[in-house]
Amino acid sequence: MYQRIFVPVDGRPTSRRGLDEAIALARFTKGRIHLMHVVDDMPIVAEGVEAFPAPAADIIEMVNDGGKEILANAQATVQQSGVECDATMRRTTKGKIHEQILQEAMEWGADLIVLGSHGRTGAERLFLGSDAEQVARNTDIPVLLVRQKDAEA
Repeated sequence: MYQRIFVPVDGRPTSRRGLDEAIALARFTKGRIHLMHVVDDMPIVAEGVEAFPAPAADIIEMVNDGGKEILANAQATVQQSGVECDATMRRTTKGKIHEQILQEAMEWGADLIVLGSHGRTGAERLFLGSDAEQVARNTDIPVLLVRQKDAEA
């Protein structure tokens, strides 16, 4: 039962709630966690150098460093709980983060994907979309969506 728990992280509070649930599950099942962070270079590439005070390459490097920090913090949290953990970071310019998540989960052989979700509804969901929703809709791997608390909204 859920020995290989895959957890995409992005540094937001909803992501942290998902990670906390994944840790609790992994401790219960004596499973392991595989963390992933996706760095999306698309907004930087699409805007080009003129849109930023620093060259695009410098911005991409800063975003990449931020991703490494998010991943390192999540990995430290998991390791402090005593759960086995590894991590990977992917970069994309395609803007399809959910596809990167699904590909990594399948390649790693995940038994469960745990994601934090804002739980948007109505027009907000229509216009903003949701990578968590796209992951849940496009995989046969069980998905646990962990919504933010109302106080965090």
